[in-house]
Amino acid sequence: MMHTMLLDSITKAAKTRVQVFKDEYEFGDGGIPEVKVIVAAALYKIIMRLTTLDTKSTNKALRDTISDLPNYCLQVLGDVDKIHTRFNNTYAQLKARGEDVNDKEGILFSTYAQVPDKDFRDYMKRQKDDYLDNSGDMKNADYLAIMKKAASKFNSMKQDPTHQWGQPSEEDQKVIALEALLDKNLKLTKELQQKLKQKGDKDGQKEEGGGKATKTKNKKNNANKTRQKEDEAWKKVAPKDNEPKSKQIGKKTWNWCMHHQAWCIHKSSDCKLGKKQQEKQTKVANSAVTEQQASNDSATQINPSYAAMLAQIAAQSE
Repeated sequence: MMHTMLLDSITKAAKTRVQVFKDEYEFGDGGIPEVKVIVAAALYKIIMRLTTLDTKSTNKALRDTISDLPNYCLQVLGDVDKIHTRFNNTYAQLKARGEDVNDKEGILFSTYAQVPDKDFRDYMKRQKDDYLDNSGDMKNADYLAIMKKAASKFNSMKQDPTHQWGQPSEEDQKVIALEALLDKNLKLTKELQQKLKQKGDKDGQKEEGGGKATKTKNKKNNANKTRQKEDEAWKKVAPKDNEPKSKQIGKKTWNWCMHHQAWCIHKSSDCKLGKKQQEKQTKVANSAVTEQQASNDSATQINPSYAAMLAQIAAQSE
């Protein structure tokens, strides 16, 4: 039967795709829903529709591959042989499907402009100028002649011991240096932003805590607060008159400080608080002595008017 021949002519994968549209080519026989009959004409229509869609999609993908050759050039580091192989294979598939590509020459010249070798780019730029002017070796040239020129130049430059393929130009080196400097500055900027953020977080914590963070008086482990309180309590117990003012606890020697009124590592004679109190007392005592001397001097000083009157009386009595 005709529909059997059609199904046998396509692959298993194609049959799977066609099966999706079976409602469009299978119909009931004589109005009986349970009995389905495949209509060959409808089946052929479905196969041709799917084939046409597949062909258009494939043709577009092949054209996109050729148009994307400039990007492919960067991937293969300007290897002209690989570029030409990719172009020839893709273009051959399009020709086999009866399709073509517009502006093949323009795509090739755009691809050569991406080759990372200044001498090669300059050479192909001159060839492009001749092609556009239709002069010199590029007069009436097609894409095959352009590819031949590019391949010949590429191979000669690769074999030239005095030429380092892919050597960047002075302009390229400047660009590379600027990119490196930009990357460094961006890295430093990110580090600075991170430090500023950390500083801002710390300042915010200080403000929430009531301003500048104060030093803790006791930096012991707070995991066991009960033990810490007991440890601090014995330090406030003053020794009795007949008890020593120094004692050994563990590896440390503790001394009773009369100024702190607590057991401390330092002695009373070395206590900074005691020295400050003594300096303050001395300053107050000196100030009191100075005021007393000034008061005595003012008391013993004779009023000038009274002294003049006494002098006048003495002169008259003489």
